[in-house]
Formats: sequence, structure tokens, C-alpha cells
Amino acid sequence: MSFFPEGFDPRDDRVGMLDLCAIDTPDGPARFIVGTDGRFTDTAGEVWHGSTLLSVDQLQMTINDVAPRGALVLSYFQDPDAPSLASELR
Repeated sequence: MSFFPEGFDPRDDRVGMLDLCAIDTPDGPARFIVGTDGRFTDTAGEVWHGSTLLSVDQLQMTINDVAPRGALVLSYFQDPDAPSLASELR
């Protein structure tokens, strides 16, 4: 049994990987791409937002529908003359 689906070639030049982090919040799931800027829509139509400012302490995979615990960290220096970045993100 292979980890990859039938016909999938992991050595293909078009194959890439994204470090994704989903967090359950009271407002619903928040989906992030770790360590790269951009926006990604998955095959289920869910949108993931990315930033080079994001990092995680360790990446783990969900096993048997049990998600690992962890933290998503936003690292930045606040410009005193600019609006609050944390407030803007919320």
C-alpha cells in the first residue's frame, strides 16, 4: 500500500508541498499556509491564507481524525505610525 494515490509521481516537476495549518476557532476553522505569502484554494473549495510572518513550533499530521496540539505564531515588528497589525488581522 502506497502513501500516494495510484498514478501519482512524487518526482514530477509540477509537484509541490505546502505546510498547512488549520485552527478551530469559535468563528469556524482558520486555514493558513506557513512560511510563504499567498492564497491557496484546495480541492474542497476551502481557502488557505499564507504569510512569511507565520511559523509553527512543530508540524504534525492528523492521525485517525485526531488533530495534534500546537501553536501558530505571527512574528512581526509593529510600526508605531501604522495601524495595529494584530487588529487588522482579526
